Amino acid sequence: MLRVRLKTCTCLVLIVLALSTGVALASRPSRDPVGGSDMESTFSVYTECDAHVKSSLPDSSFGMASELEVSREGSDGVTSESVIFVKFDLSGFNPVDLVTCSELTLARRNTEGAGLEAVVFYCASNDWTEETLTWNNAPWGSIDGHEEDTSDGTYSSGYYRFHVTEAVQRGASQNAITFVLRARGNGSEELWSYHGLPGTGMNAHLYVRYIPGDAADAVPTDEEYGSGFLSTLSLWYTWIDTGLSEIIYIAHADTDIDFYCPSLSFVVQHYYAPDGSELLVGHAALMYELYNDTNHNGLLDADYGSGATETKYYLALNFSAGISPQPVSIDDSGGYRTYRWGVRYQDVTGFLIYPQERVEGVYEGAILTAQFLEHSYAYSLIGNTSHLKTTFRLGPIMDLQAVHPGVSIDGLSLAALHSTLLFSSANDTDIFVEGSFYDSSVSEFDTVLMDNASISGNDTDFYSMSFADNYTLSTDPPSLLPVTVSACPTESVNPRIRRDHFPFPYWALQGFLNLFLPRISTSEFRFDLDYRTSGLLYRVTYPQYEGLAIEHDPTYVAYLSSRAPEIVTPPPSTFWAIAGLGGVAVLAVAVYLLKYRS
Repeated sequence: MLRVRLKTCTCLVLIVLALSTGVALASRPSRDPVGGSDMESTFSVYTECDAHVKSSLPDSSFGMASELEVSREGSDGVTSESVIFVKFDLSGFNPVDLVTCSELTLARRNTEGAGLEAVVFYCASNDWTEETLTWNNAPWGSIDGHEEDTSDGTYSSGYYRFHVTEAVQRGASQNAITFVLRARGNGSEELWSYHGLPGTGMNAHLYVRYIPGDAADAVPTDEEYGSGFLSTLSLWYTWIDTGLSEIIYIAHADTDIDFYCPSLSFVVQHYYAPDGSELLVGHAALMYELYNDTNHNGLLDADYGSGATETKYYLALNFSAGISPQPVSIDDSGGYRTYRWGVRYQDVTGFLIYPQERVEGVYEGAILTAQFLEHSYAYSLIGNTSHLKTTFRLGPIMDLQAVHPGVSIDGLSLAALHSTLLFSSANDTDIFVEGSFYDSSVSEFDTVLMDNASISGNDTDFYSMSFADNYTLSTDPPSLLPVTVSACPTESVNPRIRRDHFPFPYWALQGFLNLFLPRISTSEFRFDLDYRTSGLLYRVTYPQYEGLAIEHDPTYVAYLSSRAPEIVTPPPSTFWAIAGLGGVAVLAVAVYLLKYRS
């Protein structure tokens, strides 16, 4: 039985429709290059083509009216509607660019109170003009039945704001894009039309963040290895090509403003198992938690479904004063080759965040500085196994300024919440914890102590994780202490910690991976950075902490095919299950990729 979350990716073919010569579009849209701390470019355009249609007057055109009306009225089984159509010029957008985030905003004429709840849809047809659009000739058959988003018009003093990323991703290959606004329930709302603006900037606006389509070109994939800065993306990378494997590591580093975010970096491993199955396995540290082990069981107990948690604060490490990247180096001692690389952030500033309730109106309990944060990696191939040793070092807390009296980390333990990322071409791929099947995304599973976990399928071992080791605490003299590791369900993660709670445009990093990975992979897949789909969430807990320096280095082992499978062409569709990131801080994640070739 297939237990890990798998989805089918299909190829969507869009037909580009020619625009009528009578279509009125906005003046040249603006495209801003990447700069400063931004990792994405932006595309911004205001509409000059909008109209509404009425079912009660099906042959009438309202395209030149000064207002746009969205409404629904129903009685005695009869429903009448007013529906808004808005079109944007995409001629300045390069369809090879990767859209990471997009928002649609429309201004209300009456900004008092909540407006009518409205729903926005994507329309694949742009073959309409505001001068001639009516209810009877509107392109109803081209409207996607899937709702993009809903809004009640209370955003930013009287604006409807809709998240339309998926729609723009679908429509980016066209020269224009159409959105349709409909009322969810009975009521009426008037919005400003392009033809009745009280001032500039009041007409409908489309804002797009994207990764340039050539962003991945800078990585020297024709060389065995290399490290450097991708200045346009504010990333530092390490690239390795062993001939049998390929590795890409990326971390955030904005060299223009000397501002480095330690919460943006990744590691993922891609390989073929002995039975020929293709796998992609990764690990992501979602966030750090400081907790009080009130029941003395060595675990962080949390059930946000009932509102109970031992978490006292989230430790959100936000930015640092400097970065010392360790370029990839080669070590041939020991009879096999080992690649080493990493990154070290100095003077890391962070916050203690209250997990559930604001205190005096704020979530921040304290501002602090850690001496350093370091992630380093050692990768080697030994026989038909690969070994990835990850070392995590967190420096001592040098300064803590409490926002409220009584805020302290004394006596608290430290936990690092991790997510497992998994792709498998084997339909019966399962995750096992201490020999038993486990799925964090299913509510029936409890928190379970573990020393090891594994992934297998087709009666074949694919991957193993070993946690039965110790960590070093910088007491005087240093103490070697046991770590406690537990598999945990999604309910143990605060639902308030969503993937959009990042200090920097995290979607840019996801976008870069979705551009880069297809160049060195044989299958089509996309990253979905939602931890709630992870088959295995686990916490690595350090019972003694006290704000002292910590060092810990778990090992991950992959079981490899002795030769590359013969793949003629990528399959027309593929299964994927990428469980991802979300949290106050994303720390010590990485990108690691392994692919066998004939």
